[in-house]
Amino acid sequence: MDSTSYDLVLQLQQTCAKLETLIVSADQPWTDHGYVCVEAMISGQAFTIPVDDEYDDPITANKAMQWHMILRTVADYEDSNDFLTWCNELGMDSTSLEVLAMYRHLNDIVPGLRRVAGEVQPLSHFDQQMNTGAMQSLRNRVGY
Repeated sequence: MDSTSYDLVLQLQQTCAKLETLIVSADQPWTDHGYVCVEAMISGQAFTIPVDDEYDDPITANKAMQWHMILRTVADYEDSNDFLTWCNELGMDSTSLEVLAMYRHLNDIVPGLRRVAGEVQPLSHFDQQMNTGAMQSLRNRVGY
């Protein structure tokens, strides 16, 4: 296993104190597209963030895992060059007005999220999808 993944787990754990509260809400149309809406207080700033809910991690997870899921949303947005690329990479319907609204919302909030998050990165999609040892370690953190 690549030790870089475990280093990211430690960074997530060390910085998850920035995530003060997280409440899962169903107020947004994003839930129709595999995302949950989370209301998060991060470093004293309130954010409404669409988070991928493929594995039910945002709802049931510890704080470090919740922080990872928020940063995964940020990284996915930052890694795409435009709306169509973002849709293709995430398997989203580019003709959906709700998906366009979510992308525009991310355009508004990602700079602020990145400011409070700093350079901390989430684990990779590979780690998450394959449930690697680093991902299992993150999911099993207690009290963080």
